[in-house]
Amino acid sequence: MGYIVCVNGIIYKTNNYNKLVPVIMNEERTKIISYPDPSDIYYQGIFSIPIQLSYCYLLDNRGINENVAFLSFTYQEYSKLKEVPPMSILLSRIVDKYPLKELIYCGERAQYQQEVTELNKLIQSGFTGCTRVL
Repeated sequence: MGYIVCVNGIIYKTNNYNKLVPVIMNEERTKIISYPDPSDIYYQGIFSIPIQLSYCYLLDNRGINENVAFLSFTYQEYSKLKEVPPMSILLSRIVDKYPLKELIYCGERAQYQQEVTELNKLIQSGFTGCTRVL
């Protein structure tokens, strides 16, 4: 059950999980409802890890939301798997069911010509015009 690279400008803060594979859980955090196939963790030939922004914020490249959790698999480890592990293994590899400190929606990514520079300016402005989800 793969998911696409994020087209929305989702900025977030979490513990140091930026090299770990994200999954989406149900609201109760009892089931994983969206997870990538090992072949889905690339974008244009490179791992779709988040982009580092100012003040430890990250720009999502996977399509996370407020129900994200992170597996103990790094992108590199996960990419070497032949297939998605069984659900019991995925659940056992969750390192944090509530990893987000902040989650901010900043519109469509296509609106940013110089993405990192413009998003860093938004961060410095206190996210003017953005919607805080968490």
